[in-house]
Amino acid sequence: MTKSFKSASTIILGLVILLVGYFGVYSYWGEMGEARELKAASQTENDRLKKALADIQAFVSDYNTNLSQATIAEKALPVGDADVAELLDYYSKMVGDSGLAMIDLSMQEDTVAAAGTQAKDSIQGVDWDIQASGSFEAFKDFLMRARQGLRLTDVLGVSVGQADSESQDGRTLRYNIKLRTYYQK
Repeated sequence: MTKSFKSASTIILGLVILLVGYFGVYSYWGEMGEARELKAASQTENDRLKKALADIQAFVSDYNTNLSQATIAEKALPVGDADVAELLDYYSKMVGDSGLAMIDLSMQEDTVAAAGTQAKDSIQGVDWDIQASGSFEAFKDFLMRARQGLRLTDVLGVSVGQADSESQDGRTLRYNIKLRTYYQK
């Protein structure tokens, strides 16, 4: 083997290796480029899904917060019926907590509701006549409690008179209070 044959063989062998490497690696290089593009698209989609998941979690959190606020709103304007037993307890406690002494408590449903002509989802009223006795400060406290309570309450009228029995300090008055509270039919 001559030196020129060895150099020619080495050159040809080098070219063959380069050609095989070029054409062999080139096909993999193309696949690797596609894989990079798929990875980038997958990463973008993953980021979008993570953001969507965070948005859904925020929505669920807001929903749960609003659900608890809906429970409070339900107390202000309940749906269904007037829930007379709960209202009796509510106003009885309110009168007692304010320092007034309950004499009488009566209820009258709204005449539209009593006639049965109310439409679905309409607002109905229940009127309350409360007779109580006590000091003027206790009466003011009662009105403040009625105004600030969760249950929607309108004061329709108040009359003040002398108490039947005199208290020791002569400051006891008799109050006739007309209130209206509401519910959604």
